[in-house]
Amino acid sequence: MGPSVSNLGGTEADWSLGWSSPSALLDARLGVVALLRYDTAMQRARPVLRPRAVGSAELGTALYGLTVIAAVASSRGGYFPESWAWLASLTLWPALVILIASDRIHLGRLELAFLGLLLAYGGWVLLSAWWSVSATRTLFEAQHVLAYFGASLLTLLLVRRGTAVTLVAGVLAGVSLVSCYAFLTRVLPDRFAQFDAIAGYRLSDPIGYWNGLGIFSVMGVLLALGFAARAHSTVARGVASALPVVLVATVFFTFSRGAWVALAFGFLIALLLDPRRFQLLATGLVLAPWSALGIWLCSRSPALTTIGSSFDEASAQGRSLLLWTAVLSAASGLTGIAFAHASRTLRVPAGARRAFVIALAAAAVTGTVALWAWAGSPASIATSAWHRFQAPPKPLAGGNLANRLFDLSSTGRSALWATSSDDFLDQPIRGTGAGTFQYSWAARGTTKARDAHSLYIETLGELGVVGLLLIVGALAVPFAAAATSNGRDVLPGAVAAFGAFVIHAGVDWDWELTGVTLVALVSGLALLAAARADEPVMATSRLGVTLIPVTAVLAVFAFVSTLGNVPLGRARDALDGADYPRAISEAHDARRWAPWSAEPLRILGEAQLNSGDLAGAQASFSKALAKDPDNWELWVDLALTRTGRARREAVERAEELNPHSRQVQQLLANM
Repeated sequence: MGPSVSNLGGTEADWSLGWSSPSALLDARLGVVALLRYDTAMQRARPVLRPRAVGSAELGTALYGLTVIAAVASSRGGYFPESWAWLASLTLWPALVILIASDRIHLGRLELAFLGLLLAYGGWVLLSAWWSVSATRTLFEAQHVLAYFGASLLTLLLVRRGTAVTLVAGVLAGVSLVSCYAFLTRVLPDRFAQFDAIAGYRLSDPIGYWNGLGIFSVMGVLLALGFAARAHSTVARGVASALPVVLVATVFFTFSRGAWVALAFGFLIALLLDPRRFQLLATGLVLAPWSALGIWLCSRSPALTTIGSSFDEASAQGRSLLLWTAVLSAASGLTGIAFAHASRTLRVPAGARRAFVIALAAAAVTGTVALWAWAGSPASIATSAWHRFQAPPKPLAGGNLANRLFDLSSTGRSALWATSSDDFLDQPIRGTGAGTFQYSWAARGTTKARDAHSLYIETLGELGVVGLLLIVGALAVPFAAAATSNGRDVLPGAVAAFGAFVIHAGVDWDWELTGVTLVALVSGLALLAAARADEPVMATSRLGVTLIPVTAVLAVFAFVSTLGNVPLGRARDALDGADYPRAISEAHDARRWAPWSAEPLRILGEAQLNSGDLAGAQASFSKALAKDPDNWELWVDLALTRTGRARREAVERAEELNPHSRQVQQLLANM
């Protein structure tokens, strides 16, 4: 055993940074280097965390994390069903093999609790098909949750307590690769052939959604900060310290407001749960100026931020910004190396630590007073913020998208949340069925939306109190692992990234973007693995009685889903590309393996309609409506294949389901 904390030059209360008394708060919670001495001492006290050569297990775990994140995120964010199906199949089948072949299952109580809650949530989603207004949408959601369960199970079976850090390193590498590619599409439009200064000037590729890319890169920033603070190798700290500059620049060009809020809250959550919080804070303060300077340079590149910019100007300013970003990244990396060296050699006296905390407190008080003097009392600030939240977004001055970062408008989210809340009031226990929010919104809203832009509010409306308790319970387990780590290194970057996602998922549809959710999910799973007890885990024979057959059934279901969803994706792409014969062929294949779904029939009908086969299209749309009768778009499609009274009846039914659709109103006007 290593030396106890009490032998390291201070009391246990000092080093745990406890809150038991004002003096403990003053002496223990501060200082750039109560943390510095502590950092060196704690590494001596924890043999499991000593730097050592990377073995095959660590390398394999890191490559696993990198591959899963990069592959799914690059596949249009993992938004479409074929991504879910592949992920479920490629995780559940290996997991089943591991379960059968292993003599012991390395799963702790918290890990089993997480898997159990996630599986129960998926079961409730599947059960909701019984009362759902659209079994098609509900069963798609069940497949989506299955993918998350499969990824979680395989990850926990592969990772060990000693490889949790390398798993997070792999995740960071995957996020960095995808985010760097996204950044390059903005600064090198001539090389990546991506330039749309009107419709798509908010950075979104390859995730496909700007806010999704924003939170994706934010989680990368927080993971990098964790390694910059805690990596054992000085070189690793330097590399991690260099990454935030380009990751933050990527976040900036998404012009996502929620991503910045999530960044702040994620960092705050890490500070609250990490026993070495001031060392983490010091690292952030040391590295922040380089990223801040990078943001300033981004904002000073109008061709990269303004709608309607010319291609030549964007290319010239992009090349200049790329060069400066490289310089700032190098400077940030060198700063990280210098700070790592200082943390191992310097000792800060108690007086300096007290001065540091006093300076922080003074800055906080000064900032609060200044805010009060500028914006008014807390009550008036809250009232003003609420009115601005409810108001529509302001026009962008000069077309500069950076101006939206200071607009507090919810951009219509409050109306979406109100609709989901109404569904909850109608069915508080069971909800309307998973995946059905778009039907409620079509009947009440004035715009087109598929999701309520909040995991928790949408779950409340679609799955009631039961569904909300299950998903919130599952997301709470990694926090419990971090909070009960008993002094172990709690992977502060993973805590921060997971916390940022949990916050951001409350205001956007991150859950639907599998590649984004996986970053948070795997980070949370690393926390669970790092908190495992030292004693041997249970034998396979005890847990396998339940886990093996359940995994086998789910693996078969995932395989069948893949056979249906993959041709469905190809049919959709062929339809978008006007390759109607191929769309028809692929839709038939998808229908064969997914007879419960209306989606293959919809694509089949649209391909037949565009090919001039009105009779075939009418038959396909009619069969699709038998499976999904409240889908207003299918009624519109059916109307296009009919004439006279039959056409009017179809359009009127579509109007009942979506009274505000411009397409429906145009059809009525032309009849």
